[in-house]
Amino acid sequence: MNDREDRLEALHEAAWQARFVDREELRSAADEIIRLASPGSLHEAHGHFHLAVWAWQNDESELAVAERIKAAKLYEQLDDVAGTANCRDLEALVERVAGNYARASALYKLNQDIAEPCRTPAERCMTCNGEGALYLAQGKHDECQRLWSIAVSLAQKAANPGLEVSALSNLGAFHIAVCNFEDGCVLSRRAFELADRVSNHDRPSSMTTGWFNSGMNLLVALDCLGHHVEAGALADRIASHEAHFPRGHAANYFASFASAKLHAGDIDLAERFLHRSVAMEDTGAARDLEQAILQAEIWNLRGEHQLARDLCATWDLRQTQLQGDASAYDLMRFHRAATRANEALRDFETAFRHEKFAFEHYEALVATSARARRLTLELQTELQRTEWQRDQARRLRIAAEHEQARLGDLNRALEAANAAKSSFLAAASHDLRQPVMAVSLLAEALTARSSDPVQIELATRIQHSSAALQRLLSELLDISELDAGAAAVSLQRFPISDCLIAIDSEFREIASKRSLDLRLAAGAQWVLSDRHYLLRILRNLVANAFSYTDRGGVLVAARRRNDSLLLEVWDTGVGIPAEHLPHLFEEFYQVGNRARDRRKGLGLGLAITKRLAALLNHPIEVKSRVGKGTLVRVTLPLCETD
Repeated sequence: MNDREDRLEALHEAAWQARFVDREELRSAADEIIRLASPGSLHEAHGHFHLAVWAWQNDESELAVAERIKAAKLYEQLDDVAGTANCRDLEALVERVAGNYARASALYKLNQDIAEPCRTPAERCMTCNGEGALYLAQGKHDECQRLWSIAVSLAQKAANPGLEVSALSNLGAFHIAVCNFEDGCVLSRRAFELADRVSNHDRPSSMTTGWFNSGMNLLVALDCLGHHVEAGALADRIASHEAHFPRGHAANYFASFASAKLHAGDIDLAERFLHRSVAMEDTGAARDLEQAILQAEIWNLRGEHQLARDLCATWDLRQTQLQGDASAYDLMRFHRAATRANEALRDFETAFRHEKFAFEHYEALVATSARARRLTLELQTELQRTEWQRDQARRLRIAAEHEQARLGDLNRALEAANAAKSSFLAAASHDLRQPVMAVSLLAEALTARSSDPVQIELATRIQHSSAALQRLLSELLDISELDAGAAAVSLQRFPISDCLIAIDSEFREIASKRSLDLRLAAGAQWVLSDRHYLLRILRNLVANAFSYTDRGGVLVAARRRNDSLLLEVWDTGVGIPAEHLPHLFEEFYQVGNRARDRRKGLGLGLAITKRLAALLNHPIEVKSRVGKGTLVRVTLPLCETD
């Protein structure tokens, strides 16, 4: 390769790096490539491609299309798969922005079907970024999150900081949009800190949108999480670059600045930013609502509650139209502002109605946030599994020559799998704490009101939220403790009737309320076991039996067989199909819960039961007939009376 070829390769790489950081450097590199490249060469195609990217960034759409077509023709003539795919990404971007989603989807599919080695990580990242944006525009949030997570991983492999800023900004903005502010803040902070390092602040007019996008994402996340001092300082910093704001974003930026300053306690500056946002004449419904929320919050803080109430009243009539345009977080803020105004004016009936709406939107916020967190966990697990499989393949190729090394690699693979499971438990535990917020909000509303039917409703909902939290968290921590080997067994002799008496006390009222029978039958037998763990096993089995029984009832019986005691739980429920029986004691396995409704638990109850039985060396077996019922039997060792 001669000096000119070396120079062209360096310019091509520089253009890819500058694409996401500095528009002027991108244009300079593209022009130089075209000047130096031989006519009809691959480098000439690269030059036209980079020039097309620059033209699109600078809103010169006609030039962008013309240059893309030139590049695409050259790539096709040279049979360059990667270059053709890159031009296809640009074409898909134009189609997506124009609302031609079917055409854009077809173009992205062609690129996704290309064999992985044919394209660099940066090129594949651009396809994932674009297709993720397409899914977002179509309301396919899970698919969008999945692709943007992959894009972040590809950007990191590409060693392209500007591209990594872009991918992180996209994923951070997504999490913020679905009210998962914690993850959104982490991603946006990484993006902004990286953008700060690679952006040329001495030449702000040439900066791409990466620095602004990541900074504004971080600002919104900090504001929503209550980090108001940091959010206010960041607002000042971004506002200092006002002359270089990306086109069409000023109204949004000023509204976010107003919110940050308001929550930081600078009401006057917040109001000035709000007026500037309104003056931009942005007519979007969501933006109008955000401006109305800010104005109402400002008036409430100034004590002008009548103005805030009147403003909220005009918007209250339009809530059905706003549901598709505004986030659950904004709607919650709106109703809380209305609540405060009406409470100050002693209109408690209207205040309570708004408070109820605020809680409903809060519940929606928690649900969407938890869903995003669960999907993030699944994606992390998939990526870890993929990396593990690749490592395993390499190890297997070496196994014939280095058997000892292969065994060491397998041990490390098992440790990685165990670490992945620990990661799951940590993330799931965090999600399960979300109902605490619901309990807190309901309790706060309840204490402010006298006893009435509404108070009873709130109390009931508090109980449900608390029960859900305790049940899910208890299951998760129990399985974690057992898997870690931290459970200590204390064997002792005691009459089996003690356990049945406890079960009767705990479940008798439940059975009565559901018009079901609870029968218990035991003699004077004594057993050798851990009283606490045995009762937990029995409690899980009885609770499970009642869950799947709508008529008849449950029988708990203890009967002797040789030197053992058979502790049996019978029910007259729906029964379990034969194909499910081998999987009943697996983690997260739930019969008849394909939708993964977490109100039915995590699917850990029987897994915990199986582990406890194994810990106590008590064999457990299940028999069932569909439509007839189920029998679960635990075998315990008998002992002499104390």
